[in-house]
Amino acid sequence: MVEKSIVSVESRSEEIKRLILNYSINDSTVLNIDGLFDALLVLYDECCSTKWKRETAITGFVEYIRTFISRIKQNRINRNDFETIKTIGRGAIGEVVVVKMKNTEKIFAMKVMSKSEMLRKADTVCFREEHDILVSGDPQWITKLYYAFQDHKNL
Repeated sequence: MVEKSIVSVESRSEEIKRLILNYSINDSTVLNIDGLFDALLVLYDECCSTKWKRETAITGFVEYIRTFISRIKQNRINRNDFETIKTIGRGAIGEVVVVKMKNTEKIFAMKVMSKSEMLRKADTVCFREEHDILVSGDPQWITKLYYAFQDHKNL
């Protein structure tokens, strides 16, 4: 019988930190901190829905994490951090606009995609693949992704 090598607690802890903090990994199975925050926000919103109001453990979780969620929502970059200059293109599920980051002179192109249209055309829309290409593609040929965020209506 072959014994598994025992990996130290410190090594496992460092691996978890590396998985979360290492943005250079070109592996679509790796979540970055924004992906984890997105998942936590979805979980929180779902736990706040009326169908879970009577579950003691869930209401306890909601109360426990409410302040943390509030701080995430206050500090995450969002659409309100940009001023729209003009629309430069429209497509089947959204548009591309030129925006200026507020309180700076930084100019960006922002792709705004309708969630309802993406769900309607789920068989042809590949937003996750597009995101992964923008994050890990060759910067010589692929536009750099600076920020990605969503609200209830748009990605």
